[in-house]
Amino acid sequence: MVALNVDASLTRAIDERGREALPDHQRQGVGRPALASEAYLDFLITVYRQHAQLKGGRADSGFQYFVEAQQNWEHAMAEALVAQRVTGPQGQPPLVVGIIGSGHLRFGFGVPHQLRGLGVDRVTTLLPLSPGEDCREIRPGLADAVFTFPKEPATPVAPPRLGSKHDRSRNDTPGRAGCLFRGRYRSRRH
Repeated sequence: MVALNVDASLTRAIDERGREALPDHQRQGVGRPALASEAYLDFLITVYRQHAQLKGGRADSGFQYFVEAQQNWEHAMAEALVAQRVTGPQGQPPLVVGIIGSGHLRFGFGVPHQLRGLGVDRVTTLLPLSPGEDCREIRPGLADAVFTFPKEPATPVAPPRLGSKHDRSRNDTPGRAGCLFRGRYRSRRH
C-alpha cells in the first residue's frame, strides 16, 4: 500500500497563490499536470461553488487556483500510481489499484485524465455511490462500474460453533460430554 496524496500544505499554497507562484523546491517533486478539459472545468466550477460558497466564474483567479490545486493533487496521485507499475513476470506491468475519492475519478476527469497524460491507456474506474443516490444521476461515462452498499448493515449471522464442552446439566452424570456441531448440541457418553 502506497500513499497517493501530497502534503495538504502544498494543495493549500496552490489554492491561495497558484502553482506558478511556488518555487520548484516547494512543489514536492510533482510534475506539470495535463491541462483540464472544458468539461472538467464545467464540473469543477460546480464543486468550487459548493466548497468555497462563492459565486465567481471561471475567469476568477480564485477558481483558477482551485483548478490548479485540484490538478496538481490529481497529477501527484497519478504519478504515485505510475511509479508502482514496474514490469511483472511476463513483461507486463502489474495491476495497480488506487483508492481515491470519487470526485477525482468521475467521468474520467481528474486522476484518470492525468494517468492518460502520463501514457497509461488502460484505466478503469469503480465508483461507490451512496445508497440513497438517485439512479438518474448515474449517467454514461460516470465510471466503468458503480456499486453501493445497503443502507442498513445486514443482521449479523452467528458464526458456526465447533468444539466440545463438558456437560453436567444432563442427569449430572460425570463423564458425559457434549459437542457443538454447526450450532447444534450433541451429547455422547464416554
